[in-house]
Amino acid sequence: MLRFNSIVRLVCIYALRTVMHILHLFPIKNNRIVINSYIGQQYACSPKYISKKMLEMYPNDFEIIWFFNEPNKYSFLRKDGIKLVRYRSLGHLYYEATARVSINNIGSYSWNPLRRGQEHINTWHAAVDYKKVALSEPRNDYVMKKTLLMTTAETTLFLSACRFFSEKNLIEDFNYKGKVLEAGLPRNDNLYIGNNEKIVDKVKKRYGIHEKDFVVLYAPTWRYDEKNTIPDLNFELLASVIEEKVGRPCTIIYRAHHITGSTGIRKTNVIDVTDYPDSQEILMASDALITDYSSMIWDFSLTKRPCFVYAPDVDTFIHDRGFNIPIEKWGFPICRTNEELISAIKEYEDGKGKERAEKHIKLLGSYESGHSAEKVCEVIYKACFG
Repeated sequence: MLRFNSIVRLVCIYALRTVMHILHLFPIKNNRIVINSYIGQQYACSPKYISKKMLEMYPNDFEIIWFFNEPNKYSFLRKDGIKLVRYRSLGHLYYEATARVSINNIGSYSWNPLRRGQEHINTWHAAVDYKKVALSEPRNDYVMKKTLLMTTAETTLFLSACRFFSEKNLIEDFNYKGKVLEAGLPRNDNLYIGNNEKIVDKVKKRYGIHEKDFVVLYAPTWRYDEKNTIPDLNFELLASVIEEKVGRPCTIIYRAHHITGSTGIRKTNVIDVTDYPDSQEILMASDALITDYSSMIWDFSLTKRPCFVYAPDVDTFIHDRGFNIPIEKWGFPICRTNEELISAIKEYEDGKGKERAEKHIKLLGSYESGHSAEKVCEVIYKACFG
């Protein structure tokens, strides 16, 4: 049975498509690029790194426009000549209709019909969809799946970080059979290359973390029925065991999924970094990762640092959502209890940890090279100027 909200959503999409067709009467501007991340919520993910690289490679060739829900929060971008426009405003619709290239990390092209001469680039916000998403996600109803198919039909290029995403996720989750740029994700270039001392220092200074502290990131994904809760984790015991293991102070930081938002976690030895605008920089500043079913596993694997899967509700998650890759094949310790997590940390060896990460990357067939943003920008330049 269709939900009322879903029907309203579909009606609005078709209404917007009508408006966009009218706006197609205005000519396309060949050097106009429009960008948004997480439907106007953030300046982050691959769209951010494409934008930065465009300014570096072609500083005077493009008109770059970013759409934000709160444009004034990002006024610092104006100094680079970037135009800021409110997301879902009439200006947003006009610039989408007349841009040569549109970039985002969610898709969200269902309401935005492609016109001849345009490029719609979906960078997606996950290098690998470990869990069921989009068309294969159990709780997505008919209307949601219809709009997903509409988005796929309006997309001209998808970015891919690995063979599994190209051959499995794009086909089964998105029914996409168009052009794919198999060059990694721009957001992962710095993680792949390493040597990010300035970024690490910036993150630690913002949260008052001592430069010599061993930083552990806890980043669980969201759940269907309990979006604002996180699995119980004994942070005090975790910190003491890690300090004994590494021989220096341990700071645990926590980052919620963008759907969940901050849960307002209150622990004396845990710092909530959900408000930090760039999750990739948080990963760069982390010495170890504890997560569950998040695509951060792929991103962090590129660093070859310790990664642990803490999944006390894995049986429920498999029943409710399901996986594209069986969790047992990921290659990292699967911990169902605090005791199992502590044991995995105590038994961890650097060599074995690096081997696990390398096997995981090889299993999924990495396309990462550290130059993804550059390759995307070259594709965009060619699309605009031939």
